[in-house]
Amino acid sequence: MSEFLMPDLALEPVTALLLIPGISAIVLALLPGYKLTARLNVLAAGLTFLSSLWLLVARPETGTYLLVDDLNIVFVVLGTFVGFTTSVFSASYIGHELNIGRLTPANLRFYHAMYQALMFAMNLALLANNIGLMWVAVELATLTTVLM
Repeated sequence: MSEFLMPDLALEPVTALLLIPGISAIVLALLPGYKLTARLNVLAAGLTFLSSLWLLVARPETGTYLLVDDLNIVFVVLGTFVGFTTSVFSASYIGHELNIGRLTPANLRFYHAMYQALMFAMNLALLANNIGLMWVAVELATLTTVLM
């Protein structure tokens, strides 16, 4: 029973790839300051990218629901790199949108939270070893982009 509730941490890089953006999305949705949320968004994206690089060194075994192979490592590293660089650029760009009045601070906080939810969904879709789980992740990614 304990293995079901707390599986062994052989999937540590995979766990980090999913937990960092997942928890960050929740935290960013609750924080009020847009400057703080922009910085935390960049930090979370950077940590997620570093976690993806960890996959190049530590190759976790295939689990029931998650799969790591040579091909999806390339896509995960590429996706998290693009996600990190985009978060760096969007921190200033989205701040500019606030300054000219196109967005409100509440919209900005929501943007950063949805950004991390998108990163979570994309990573889950790439790592899924189950077609149903992959479908849910792709739908979540679609919904977060629509809401952004």
